Amino acid sequence: VYYIVMNGPSLKHEYFVDQKEIFKVRDSYLSQLKEFKPDSYNAIASSEEMKHYGEEIFQNNCVVCHREKGAGDIGPNLTDDYWLYGGNVKDIFKTIKYGTTKGMRSWKDDLSAKQIAQLVGYVKSLKGSKPANPKEPQGELYKEASDTPVKDSTSTVVK
Repeated sequence: VYYIVMNGPSLKHEYFVDQKEIFKVRDSYLSQLKEFKPDSYNAIASSEEMKHYGEEIFQNNCVVCHREKGAGDIGPNLTDDYWLYGGNVKDIFKTIKYGTTKGMRSWKDDLSAKQIAQLVGYVKSLKGSKPANPKEPQGELYKEASDTPVKDSTSTVVK
């Protein structure tokens, strides 16, 4: 009755109103960063709000190769401690932006630097999430504290 007789806003209209609010908050946060610089990786990657936007980007673009929750399929598992091209935020950013010679495409023409940084934040948040049926580890063991890869005999090193 509310929607038809009283001409209340449709669910679609309410959804778009909510989305406008979400984008206002996001734009406000991003404007605080002023001009995006590579040093802003950590600021965006550590923000819970930005991880939410990164998850949207992941769901729309990355699940085809990395599966839901980053468990890995054609692409590697993003939830373990092993990385093919480096596990720090700058390495992940470069991998997404420029792609790899092993099959991952470049996203530099489709995603802005801010969107890639949001995606990096989400990918970093997947570590240790233990999805169902994850793909086996690939690459080198990456330890966050030392910020350098450590070779481990159990990993499959692919370069």
